[in-house]
Amino acid sequence: MQVSKNKTTNNDGCLRESMQVDIKIRSSPQDFFNNNVQRPELDAEAAPTQYKKVRVIQGKAGRAGFVIRNTFPDYKRKFAVWDELEGYLADTYKNFQYQLFCFPKCEGGIVRWILAYEKKKQDDPEPTKELTDIVEFTHLSDNLIPKLH
Repeated sequence: MQVSKNKTTNNDGCLRESMQVDIKIRSSPQDFFNNNVQRPELDAEAAPTQYKKVRVIQGKAGRAGFVIRNTFPDYKRKFAVWDELEGYLADTYKNFQYQLFCFPKCEGGIVRWILAYEKKKQDDPEPTKELTDIVEFTHLSDNLIPKLH
């Protein structure tokens, strides 16, 4: 697994860091995106140890404007953003964001995950556990998709 890291300073002088990983999937990028953005309840089925329960906070899943853990999907570009800052993440980070991109690639596709975050203290750890979890979730979800179709 190749992980790239990036550090930038935003306009207010805060250090914003990110980690990126690309994962090959067998499913089509459209199926992967749809099943992970339009059908968020499948998160709990694909990765029950990471997600005990998924609930839609606002609107109807799969429709523009719905919110689940502050998700902002772009269906045309197959891009979604989850702003999360709860539990132990709130102890370590000022903000934490998962970004999902899905691209076609020969047979199947590529899922790109970017974890963007701002640490509370410079010596706080990088979110390597969250990156490992999202890679595992991607593989589990990719394996679940053929069973749904």
